[in-house]
Amino acid sequence: MKPFLISVSLLALVAAGRAAPLDDQNVRRGKQHQQQEQTTTQPQRVVTPKVHTNANVNAQTNVNTPMNTHRQLTRRAVRRLDDDGNARVRGNVNAGVNASVRHFNFNNKSVVNVEKVKFRNESRIVGAERWQGQKYAAFRNYRAQWHDRNWWHHNHTRIIFVYGAPYYWDMGWWYPAWGYDPYANYYYDGPIYAYNDLPPDQVVANVQTSLQEQGYYEGEIDGVLGPLTRAAIAAYQQDHGLYVTSAIDEPTLSALGMV
Repeated sequence: MKPFLISVSLLALVAAGRAAPLDDQNVRRGKQHQQQEQTTTQPQRVVTPKVHTNANVNAQTNVNTPMNTHRQLTRRAVRRLDDDGNARVRGNVNAGVNASVRHFNFNNKSVVNVEKVKFRNESRIVGAERWQGQKYAAFRNYRAQWHDRNWWHHNHTRIIFVYGAPYYWDMGWWYPAWGYDPYANYYYDGPIYAYNDLPPDQVVANVQTSLQEQGYYEGEIDGVLGPLTRAAIAAYQQDHGLYVTSAIDEPTLSALGMV
């Protein structure tokens, strides 16, 4: 009987040894199957590309509405100046702040060390033929003419003296009245835009002050359109994309914020 029991026990141990690897394999297979089920049943994250609708685009572009509006106004200002004849306008135009009219007293001042201009019959403004637009027509049409006092009084009712030199008024511009006083000294041969109906020296002085405040002019506020003032005007015009007239014209006064 004992030998029989021993044989049965040995057979059971052998069977258990053989079954163990199967059980391990079943366990592993069970785990793999469970992982596959989890992988299959777990929902996948779907990334949907963000589509910008017109509303979204408008919302984004209107975040800085004041800045965008300012840029639009700047572009409109550039186009307006271009339509008026400033063909070389570029970049942003400095609109400036409307400057108040300032009045200067030059009664006791004498002009010294300022280059005087000599009369040249039928002289024209150099380069004016390239300045397009109605606001530059006064420069394109200008011709220096010599007439006596009677002729000037007969053809122009408004004549004033600036530093002893006569100027006549014509459609919003001041011009030198050559010959009205044969001994008068002029400091600029050409038209000066009559800003706010001021006489030429007051116009020049206001421009000198504005250019001085912006660092373009370092000379004296004397109301004389001399070489230093004209050089400062030219530098300002070049920096602001205007025609370099080196003279006082309406587009330059507009850029300075004076008209």
